[in-house]
Amino acid sequence: IKRWLLAIDPRAHLCGTLEAYVERGVPDIRERHLCQQRERWWAITDLPRPDILLSPLSKDAFKVVLNTVRAVPSNNLIGLTMRAGSATVLADWLRSDSGQAELRCVSRHYPGGSYKLEPGDLRRVQVPTELAERLGMSA
Repeated sequence: IKRWLLAIDPRAHLCGTLEAYVERGVPDIRERHLCQQRERWWAITDLPRPDILLSPLSKDAFKVVLNTVRAVPSNNLIGLTMRAGSATVLADWLRSDSGQAELRCVSRHYPGGSYKLEPGDLRRVQVPTELAERLGMSA
């Protein structure tokens, strides 16, 4: 069976074909947890949309992606939200040889050669002073 994810604004009033489509599924799902917890069970709640996404596993280089489409990451990605400064500048450094070396330094290293980065590991990343100043980070 095909599954579709509809992005329906939580404030929307359902009517017509869309209302009929959503209501058609109600008998099969009305007893499920989210349906019982949310008045508008069909609406995706507003979740954080980080500026930068990182892959937590790597054998060579961690993937670093600017989240220009403001996607909500799945639970198998790490997100960074900028308080100040440019996400592009930070992402570029994280992709650089020195940024990747720093990510490997704070991550777990497994016997097979893989590195695993946990969200808390990012607190230990040592950003170069020049970059920290450009990003407006305090010392």
